[in-house]
Amino acid sequence: MGYSISVKQGDMFQEQDVTFMVNASNSRLLLGNGVSRAFRLNCGTSLQIQMFQARIQHKNLYQGDVVKTSCAEAKNCLYALHGVVLGGTNVVELQHIEKILYKVEKEVQNYIKNNPLEKVKVVLPLLGCGVGGLNVGDVVGLYKKFFSRRVTFECEVVVYGYKTKEYNLLLESFR
Repeated sequence: MGYSISVKQGDMFQEQDVTFMVNASNSRLLLGNGVSRAFRLNCGTSLQIQMFQARIQHKNLYQGDVVKTSCAEAKNCLYALHGVVLGGTNVVELQHIEKILYKVEKEVQNYIKNNPLEKVKVVLPLLGCGVGGLNVGDVVGLYKKFFSRRVTFECEVVVYGYKTKEYNLLLESFR
């Protein structure tokens, strides 16, 4: 039991049979650049509409919060988890990413509880390393520590490094 980790390079929307795909979002839940742009291109405008509706329900969103929507028009995943990386002062800290990871884990646990016979796959980028400006090595270290913990469920996690440098660091860290 626990997390099984793999790392890949490139477009995370090429991954198949995904339960949860994690988006690096902002506190207004607006699809912008980087990972959010990939969500906009692959999930269509109906995703942004869902995000607007979710924003109304969650009046105040802070860094580290996570909001769940469907993946709209993307056929390869069930749910999008929008982790609020940017918000407030726009100063991104590693603790915000850690909060997002714990909230993603909670969503996984809830899904397993309600769907005990289904395999769960989570796909995520290196949160906070783009516009957020976090050091890639620090985020990779956080992921390694987080996903090496013992948990009482099984979950496949695929971490995507978009650039070759990120991917190589991921490969080195998760050997």
